[in-house]
Order: sequence, then structure tokens, then C-alpha cells
Amino acid sequence: MARVKLHRREVQRGLPRICMSCGEEAFTEVKRKFSWYPPWVNVFILLGGLGVVLVIILASIMTKKMTVQAPMCMDHQNHWRSRNLSIWGSFLGLGAVGLLALAIALGTLLDWKQDRPDASIPAFICVGIAAFFVVWLIIVCIVQAGAIKPSEITDNTITLVKVHRRFVDALDQREQEEWESRPRRRRSVDEDNDEYFDPGERKRRPWPRDGFRDADR
Repeated sequence: MARVKLHRREVQRGLPRICMSCGEEAFTEVKRKFSWYPPWVNVFILLGGLGVVLVIILASIMTKKMTVQAPMCMDHQNHWRSRNLSIWGSFLGLGAVGLLALAIALGTLLDWKQDRPDASIPAFICVGIAAFFVVWLIIVCIVQAGAIKPSEITDNTITLVKVHRRFVDALDQREQEEWESRPRRRRSVDEDNDEYFDPGERKRRPWPRDGFRDADR
């Protein structure tokens, strides 16, 4: 898999009819609204409750968004929807199992003959909640590992990871064909204006893809 940086103008004009996920011919376009904010914002979660509030505020201020009409084949048209269903379905499933386990634990540990419940109940509940979130986070990481997602969004570009290499090659090929079809005089003018690049000489311009063709490491 590879990553690619797309300029807003490329997104608006339409992308090659190559599936982003598998590299086969695309039969449909999936409208996907990507959002991204700097990862360092999440560090403030370590501060506790106040840190969570700070993360929410910073994320709302610094979040960048861009909508992409992603070309997809029939097999991958639910690329993001199926993952969302898996994440929230597992959340509800684990939540139901957790509530059932807590109910059974309360019934088992409570001694109704005493004036107060067993002191181990609060600790048991805390451990159960922590285990629930740990398991759910592991599931989220596994599900999202293979998803096409942004690694950066700016005002004019979006960088996507986990896209298929054939999709990136199709972008370069289209851009090279457009460059070669331009009159020589127009090419020199475009180059002076720093708007385009000559794929043959690998002179990258505003949305360079050099270094974004390599597989993710």
C-alpha cells in the first residue's frame, strides 16, 4: 500500500477511475468527508479530566476537513461503512456483555443479610470498565489499521495513507499525459509560474507526490 498527497483542485476535478483500495477498475464513487487534527493534541489526555476538555477544544479549533469523491469498486464501496459498523457494533456488544457481567457480579457479591455491600464491588466494577475500554480500543486499532485515512489535511491538500499503488500510478500517468499534451510554450509558462511539473524531469510543484509512492513503513 502507498500514500498520496492530493491537491484540492485534483479532488474537485475528479480522480482516476481506479479503486483506491484494491487498484481495480472503479464502478462507483463514495463521498467521504475526511477530518484531521494534529496528533500532538491527544497528549493532553494524560492530564486527566481537564486535559480531555482541552483536547476537545483544541481539536475543534485545529480540525481540517476535506470531502473526497473516492473511486471504489463494487467489493470496496462499503470500505468505511463496514468499519464503522464493526467499531460501534463491537462497542454495543461489549457494553451489553459488560452490563450483564456486572449484574451477575452484583447479585453474587452482594450479601443482602448485611447492612452494607461487599467492599470489593467498587473495585470489581472499575476493573471491568477498564478492561472493557482496553478490549474495545484494541478492536478499533485492528479495524482501522487497513482503512484509507488522512495523515494530514491542510487548507489546499490532503494526504491519504493505505491507498493502492495503482491509484497513485494512475494519477501520475494522467498528469504526465496532460503535461505532454500542452504546447511547449505553455509548458515553459506553467513552469515559470510554478503551477505544474514535468513528470519526465520529476519537477514537483504545489502537490508533490515524490516520497508518497513508497509503501508505508
